[in-house]
Amino acid sequence: MQTTTELVELAKTGDCDAIGALVDRYERAAVVIAWTILGDFHLAQDVAQDCFVVAFRQLSQLRSSEAFGGWLMTSVRRKAIKLKARAGDETVDFPLSELPDRDSDWVFVLEEILPMLRELPEQEFQVINFRYLNGFSVKEIAIETGRPIGTVTKQLSRAVRRLRTMVNEVEL
Repeated sequence: MQTTTELVELAKTGDCDAIGALVDRYERAAVVIAWTILGDFHLAQDVAQDCFVVAFRQLSQLRSSEAFGGWLMTSVRRKAIKLKARAGDETVDFPLSELPDRDSDWVFVLEEILPMLRELPEQEFQVINFRYLNGFSVKEIAIETGRPIGTVTKQLSRAVRRLRTMVNEVEL
């Protein structure tokens, strides 16, 4: 498997396979970030897609190829916040049961825990998103976020503990 740095360098040359691999690697994380802010899955997909387009157009401006994930996620977060501010309370979530693409089982599982994820501190949400929703290793998360491995491990531990507490409260 190629590293993010390798894929970004290839994408800068216009390599479509590298661009596709970067989208595959970061799409779920981008959608989840936008979804937690907007509360609307379809708007979240649109925000993620728009941010990918902008990112690939501006790839030459990225100073460090290994920072692609963090750069993209910051862009997604900012765009979702702006959209939420403009829309106010007008956004209504489309029922996920009506999604035509039933292959995205992760969406339906995530729908149940999304309210809990929204309550996590931002840094804990970010590491949970990368680790458990996108399958990144702790080392990869450290690279993506620019944090030491020990910090990532501690944030994951705290986030899991908080989520367990929230799940236990719901089950009572």
